Amino acid sequence: MRRRSAKKRSIIPDVRFGSEIVARLIAHLMKCGKKKKAQKIVYATIDLLEKKGKERIGEEKEPLSGLAILEIAIKRVTLSVGLAKRQRRGRKFELPVPLSPERGLLWAVMQIKNVAKKKGGASIERYTNILYDCYEGKGEVVKRKQMVEKRAEAQRAFAHLA
Repeated sequence: MRRRSAKKRSIIPDVRFGSEIVARLIAHLMKCGKKKKAQKIVYATIDLLEKKGKERIGEEKEPLSGLAILEIAIKRVTLSVGLAKRQRRGRKFELPVPLSPERGLLWAVMQIKNVAKKKGGASIERYTNILYDCYEGKGEVVKRKQMVEKRAEAQRAFAHLA
């Protein structure tokens, strides 16, 4: 067991937008320390999201910025309840547990990354399509979130065992 709890590290906001969500997305997309490459992918994705938003909305409404679309998309797939496995009376139970906002955001970013890995094509277009689907409330990441929430709701009867 740990002697003391680990200190929370503060995330430095990204350079271009000053957003912690973008900084976290860059950190998770980064491979082998290549931060510039991850930044190019994320920033190009945000620019494409803005263009896609302007195309879809048209002239009837005020178009959102790419950063606003990204933040709304990630908030829509952020989990608030997760499942923790516990063993009681020789049986294993999946119990619903509330997640901190940081942990829910981490789950959302990891799911976006995992879905993008499975799909083919250029990485910028993959992330743009996935994030725009999340913004519209459809797509594989949204389905995964709904599945976890449905399982948590089903296991609510065992919550007293936590």
